[in-house]
Amino acid sequence: MTHPGDGQGGWGGQQGGWGQPQYPPTGGFPQQQSQYGGLGVFSGGPPQPPKRPRWPIIAAVVLLVLVAGGVTAFLVTRKADNQAVTTVSTPKTTSPDPTTSAKTAAACEAHAAGWNCLKVTALAVSYDAPEAWKPYDFSGPIEGLPDAKLIGITTYGDYDCGGKTYNRGNAGGVLVDKADPGATAKDIAAKLSAQYYKSGTATPAIGEPKPLTIKGTALTGVQVDSVVTTTGNDCLATKGAIKVAVFQGEKNMLVFMSNGDLEGGPSSAPAPVRDSDLQAVIDSIKPLKQG
Repeated sequence: MTHPGDGQGGWGGQQGGWGQPQYPPTGGFPQQQSQYGGLGVFSGGPPQPPKRPRWPIIAAVVLLVLVAGGVTAFLVTRKADNQAVTTVSTPKTTSPDPTTSAKTAAACEAHAAGWNCLKVTALAVSYDAPEAWKPYDFSGPIEGLPDAKLIGITTYGDYDCGGKTYNRGNAGGVLVDKADPGATAKDIAAKLSAQYYKSGTATPAIGEPKPLTIKGTALTGVQVDSVVTTTGNDCLATKGAIKVAVFQGEKNMLVFMSNGDLEGGPSSAPAPVRDSDLQAVIDSIKPLKQG
């Protein structure tokens, strides 16, 4: 397929409420009311005469209270400049929890050797991709849906042919408004099938929505598969697949797709993708833990 990126910033750019972590309101510290007058001078009235330090009086009162209470030893420490002494408590040193690192690593652990787990915080999910698939630093458009741009993208097998750049596979997701999940999955599968294989004569076979449950999670949704055959361009794969999964969230829907060339393309291009790997990408989607 042709390269998915559009050169516009992508990671973390989506808005919406799909399982998004709740952030505290901005601010949190009261605003100071001092009026700064410039050049290090605070306005607000004529300068006041310096006050005499109260430390000797305070120390004497405290000493009398302690003596009256039966304290036999009392130590008063103060700086020579009569400024308050700030006591800093040194935290007790403890041995690290040996399970902490393991728990952190397990928070995004790939399902199999030779795969990487990637967190997409803007979508509040992670997914696995083969190690040969690399993160892509731009969003990916969905032609016909100008407000929907795929993020959290990984791509595999970039190659140049006939003056154009192609790749063998990619994956990514986007948040969209709530709608019929099956109809949405079919629509996006059709749009991506036409878009990714448009440099040849493409014939997509788009399947019907089927229920999708992600094992080990509460995620349930639908999936639509599209198988695309092409002719007329020796630089392009002769067969490719696109899998589109749609999950309902509280405020919107998560759409996630995996795509790969299954057959054909120039001999100089990297090896095609296995259909089972494309499905494994979809099956690996997991919600990120909150907190």
